[in-house]
Amino acid sequence: MCTCKKDCVPIKPVKRLCFSKSRWGNILTWLMKPLMYLAAGTHKEAVQETHFWNREDLSEAGWLPDRSKVVKIPGNKKAFRKRWVGILPISHIPILGGWRDYVVLAPPDSSRKWYVGWQCRGVFGISTIPIRGPVRVLCGPEPCRFFAVTHNGLQISLEKIGEGVIGQGGPFCHLPLR
Repeated sequence: MCTCKKDCVPIKPVKRLCFSKSRWGNILTWLMKPLMYLAAGTHKEAVQETHFWNREDLSEAGWLPDRSKVVKIPGNKKAFRKRWVGILPISHIPILGGWRDYVVLAPPDSSRKWYVGWQCRGVFGISTIPIRGPVRVLCGPEPCRFFAVTHNGLQISLEKIGEGVIGQGGPFCHLPLR
């Protein structure tokens, strides 16, 4: 149960999402930025910002996204299957063979603040970092459903508007990566 008392919205009575970022989370994210540029292998693209301290696990939320409002991405055959080596999240470190391919997602009205979530085999979560506009998300080896939630906890439609590869630049390389 969220204890922040602020910026929380119920998805079901058993689960509240805390969308306010903590001061420590902001500091950790800022401190991680140079490491994330190194991990991506490029300084010319926006780095991944979702870490364990700014995401919520929804596996026990008792809520499932409306499938008519999600974007389903097939598994990427080229993506490295092993997610962790010790404490390192290898799947999110492109220079060590991690996932490089991404898709770009946006709700029809991307001027509103929204949050991106994902439901893949064994992983069901949401980033607590607000987004305005499109966002990039990595494509792993398993099929995955991505969904969008407003600050009020309402699920909104989501659509795929592009794709790309980390390190290859392109029109989407400066969009946030969650």
